[in-house]
Amino acid sequence: YLEDQSDELTRLNTELERASEMKSQFLANISHELRTPLNSIIGFSEMLLTEDLGPLSETQRDFLATVARNGRHLLELINDLLDLSKIEAGRLSLQAETLDLGTMLRDAAESVRAQLEQRRHHLDLQPPEAPLAIRADKIRVRQILLNLLSNAIKFTNDGGRITMTARLDDGGRLARVAVTDTGIGISAEDQKKLFQEFVQLDAAASRRYEGTGLGLALSRRLVEQHGGTMGVDSAVGRGSTFWFTLPVERGR
Repeated sequence: YLEDQSDELTRLNTELERASEMKSQFLANISHELRTPLNSIIGFSEMLLTEDLGPLSETQRDFLATVARNGRHLLELINDLLDLSKIEAGRLSLQAETLDLGTMLRDAAESVRAQLEQRRHHLDLQPPEAPLAIRADKIRVRQILLNLLSNAIKFTNDGGRITMTARLDDGGRLARVAVTDTGIGISAEDQKKLFQEFVQLDAAASRRYEGTGLGLALSRRLVEQHGGTMGVDSAVGRGSTFWFTLPVERGR
C-alpha cells in the first residue's frame, strides 16, 4: 500500500512539473507574440504625438496619449508575467555586479520625475550618507525601486509626500531601502495577501488606480532571489511604508 502511494505521488509530481513547464513555455511564447505588435502600437502613437506628420487637435492628442499610456501599461504587465514565470521555473538568472545604492536611488527618482510632477507629489530622497555598495543585478534593483515608487505615486492623492530612504541594517550586514507615502493605506487583513499575484485588495480602489497586484508580487520575488526580504508597514488612512533589504557586498 505504501509503495502504491509513493508511486502515485511520484506520478502526480511529474505531472505537476510538466504542467508548470508547459505554462512557463506558453507565457514565454504569448509574451513574445504580444510584445511585437504592442511595441508598434506604442511607437506609432508616440510618433504621431510629436506632430511630425501633421498637427493634432486637442481631442486627437488626448486619444493618442491614452493609447500610448495603456499600451505601455500592458507591455509592463506582459513583462512582469514573463519574469514571474521565469522565477517559478527557476530560469531567471541574475547578472550580479557591484552597485552604489545611493546612485541607484537617485537614478530611480529621476526616472519618475514626470509622474511626480503630474500628480504634484513631493519626493524626499534620503540616500545613504556614505557610499553603500551592494552586489546585485542592476536592472532588477532598478525594477524593484521603480515598482515601489510607482505604487506610492499611484495610491497617494494628488499633492502628497513620498520619502525614499536607504541605510545600513542588521549590524551593517544588510542595506535597507524604504519608500513611504501619505496615501490611502492598507488594512492589516489586506496586508496578508498583498504580495500575492493578481490580488486586488479593494475592487473600487483597483478600478480607480489601475492595479493588478503583479508589480509588488514580482518585486518581492526579485528581492528574495537576491537573498533579501520585503515587507510593508501600513494602516488605513495613514499611508504605507514598503521596505526591502539586500545583502551588503562583502568587504565593504
